[in-house]
Amino acid sequence: MLALGAGCGGSTDPSGGVQDAQISFTPAQQGQQIALGEQMTFAVVLSEADTAAVNWERGGFTVGQALSYDYVPDHLGLDTLRVFARAGDVARNYYWVITVGPGSTTLPPPVTGISAEAGPEAGEVLVSWARVTPTTYPIDEYVVAVSFDGPISAANWDAATELGRVPYRAGAVRPQDVYGAADGMIPGAAVWFAVRAVDTLDQLSPIVGNGYTVVTTGWWLSGTVLDDTDAELPGIVVSLVDPVRSTNTDLNGRFRIGPLRSIDRVVLRTTSSSENGFGWYDYTSAELDSVSGRDLVVRLIKRHELDDACNGYSQQFLTFLREMSITEYVATDPQSSVLHVWDDFPLRVHIPDVVVGEVDFGAAMRFAMAYWDSVMGESYFVETTDPAQAQLQCRFDESISGVYGRVSLLQPGGGTLGSVPLEKLQVFILSTIGTEKFARTVSLHELGHTLGLYNHVACGGGEYLMFEGLAGDTLDRLDPINPNERQAVQCLRRLPTGTDMRRYAIAN
Repeated sequence: MLALGAGCGGSTDPSGGVQDAQISFTPAQQGQQIALGEQMTFAVVLSEADTAAVNWERGGFTVGQALSYDYVPDHLGLDTLRVFARAGDVARNYYWVITVGPGSTTLPPPVTGISAEAGPEAGEVLVSWARVTPTTYPIDEYVVAVSFDGPISAANWDAATELGRVPYRAGAVRPQDVYGAADGMIPGAAVWFAVRAVDTLDQLSPIVGNGYTVVTTGWWLSGTVLDDTDAELPGIVVSLVDPVRSTNTDLNGRFRIGPLRSIDRVVLRTTSSSENGFGWYDYTSAELDSVSGRDLVVRLIKRHELDDACNGYSQQFLTFLREMSITEYVATDPQSSVLHVWDDFPLRVHIPDVVVGEVDFGAAMRFAMAYWDSVMGESYFVETTDPAQAQLQCRFDESISGVYGRVSLLQPGGGTLGSVPLEKLQVFILSTIGTEKFARTVSLHELGHTLGLYNHVACGGGEYLMFEGLAGDTLDRLDPINPNERQAVQCLRRLPTGTDMRRYAIAN
């Protein structure tokens, strides 16, 4: 729309007034461009008069009444400058539409140190950057944009998606904001972020770098809590420390915690009853990730009560178990607490047929195998005729003096019982034992060693099969294999070989 003269014509003023005054304006072109920090002069030009009444307006306010006006931009975008001039009987209105662009010397400084990393929750991204220091004009806010197609530059800024604006705070050394699903983050997607400072004139800072990351996906830690009797344990508290999460197992002992971030490495802990005879020793896992943390079997050790005849082990079944399986921690040996037991059952046993006098040693060993299976209620041993396939190789002779029996490691070589993974053991029984009953007792004892009871019981006496001084009346007792020994063997069968026994705690 062009400005039109509000009036035209002239007359002779008897008192010496202006005659035929002509009014024009500069610049004549009504569309003008200017950059912030620059200045432009607009003027009223009189051809037949020396003076005129002039009124300059900007944003609805009068800003001047002289024949010229020095325009200094104060914001980006479109602005309008209007002028009204009257000289004598001639009056005219005029206006200019001014496009204000950023000035090369007044732009906010570029935002540097842009970082994009996993946010606090799965599928979130935390974007942070270094605070800028205002230069020509105060900083008002930061604008954050994202691209899923590659780095953001000034050339493709308009194609990026603006995520939001963060107010400028002088005290915030490293401003930040978190973006998630509601902001369009796509789990598993590669994303680039640009941040620009915006000053009070709406000028955007240059782009000198991007933050890059891959949006995390979510996963759930899950599993079942069982004890050493295979009972499913409901109501056990299962918790994580970092990030902090917790839940309780359901009626089937199941638990599920999440969602966690795909980058998270977490440690699981249980909290349960600590009452002897009814509670459990709690467990702390190794570090778990999105692969190892799925469908876990968390095995708690029951707080079995020790036999009244045993006044050792601080009355703690866990201490008894550690000593019997030689997994007590020794500071000078970090591997000392690692459990080495069989990972599959039944064990294949090769038994040579040896009869000395009235003692059938093969029959005594077969009795001992059947007895263990019977009292445990599950199969621990099976005979094989192939020595090469045997995990336990029996030997009945006089080659080892000073003992009735001994279990030694055949494979792998160079280790000791309980300190290395098991491949093949030898079960030696002295062939000069005079009675088959005692041969059965010795066989029972030595098979106990093969099942993970590598040590001898350090309390009581004849109440325990694994007491170092074997009693001749062991098989005459109501429980030749003490309940504590059976509980330990049952537990060792269910604990994975390689378990670090320090992960179980005496106190909750």
